[in-house]
Amino acid sequence: MIMHVNADLTHAYLTSLPRDLVVNVPAFAPTGFGGARTKLTHAMSYGSKIPGQRIPNPTLGFQLVARSVSAYTGISRFDAGALLTFRGLAAVVDKIGGIDIYVDQRVVSIHKRPDGKPRTLCGSCSHGYSGPQAVYNVGMRRMSGRQALNY
Repeated sequence: MIMHVNADLTHAYLTSLPRDLVVNVPAFAPTGFGGARTKLTHAMSYGSKIPGQRIPNPTLGFQLVARSVSAYTGISRFDAGALLTFRGLAAVVDKIGGIDIYVDQRVVSIHKRPDGKPRTLCGSCSHGYSGPQAVYNVGMRRMSGRQALNY
């Protein structure tokens, strides 16, 4: 997401770019990435994987995301940025007391039980899991962090 705050700090505007948006991800010397036309979400991976190191560097990954977004949008610079992991998203949603989400079609979770715990792995199942499934029925739903992430 891109946020623009106007000069007198009275308004902010958000624009969301889909993670699967295909963009030109530029070459990135710190990780040896040669550049590619690929999904925007891949910029984080290509920018954070340092050759010879096991642990990714999210700071470098964010730099490549910012360069990719700049090239796509024409925005020449960003004053600040934030990186939110899946666990972080769930924590933020919980801190604000949940979020309201309109579910437009019934969704049955493959991965989670109704209590939010992982479903049992099943080697003989076509989808790999067995047991009860979390279900999100059509309508406005107040979701906790774990529910929003699962949904």
